[in-house]
Amino acid sequence: MFTAPARFKAVTWNPHHKTTLPNLERIATDLLNRNVRIGLMQEATRPGLPKMLRGLGLGAFKVGPEYLVWWDKEAFTRIAAEAVDLSPTEYSINGGGKRRQRAAAVLLADNAGRTVEALSYHFPSMVQRGGPNAEVPNRVKALREATEALAVRARKSEAHACLYGGDDNVDVRNGNGWDFMRKPATGLELVQAPRPTHGHAKTGRKIDNFRVSGLAVGNGNVLPGGGDHRIHLRNFRWE
Repeated sequence: MFTAPARFKAVTWNPHHKTTLPNLERIATDLLNRNVRIGLMQEATRPGLPKMLRGLGLGAFKVGPEYLVWWDKEAFTRIAAEAVDLSPTEYSINGGGKRRQRAAAVLLADNAGRTVEALSYHFPSMVQRGGPNAEVPNRVKALREATEALAVRARKSEAHACLYGGDDNVDVRNGNGWDFMRKPATGLELVQAPRPTHGHAKTGRKIDNFRVSGLAVGNGNVLPGGGDHRIHLRNFRWE
């Protein structure tokens, strides 16, 4: 019988909501050709996206307008899936309306019986770059609550590993005040991309990150994502 390998590849990918479905399919196909097994997506709002991913032989679970987790069904079996509330704090979004921090979570198992909780999140924007928005403090509050919620969830998880990933909207290397997002505070290893994922390719910010437990972190790569973010691809190994 085929035994699942001790290593797998995953991506966190914010393609921007304006990226066309044909472009998303082209990129997803390239990721599969690179043997990526799990994808954590944000701003996954393009109509027809889950159906397209399923057409590529993937499982897909979406929450709300933008959070999506997909997986290679030959490598993993879905055990459970749920929408997750990360923070009760509301904040204004561009174009009007309010938002709360949410996430999509899927419990996956390989045929060796190893389980991983794959979760896609998208932290509030503008908390690091600033701007003329009176609700920046509310966004920071939501960010703190969401980060703590992930830490608590990981501590309570009965899975062999936790694979959380998303758009942090914060590069913890820039400025002070971000210690609450680092491993000593969360218990989760922060895995930043080897190169910037937003802004200039050399001087931009590393904001598309993983937070993991129960996994050894291998080498990573940065790839075009179809929008204003680049994809963070990472190799992981079961511990």
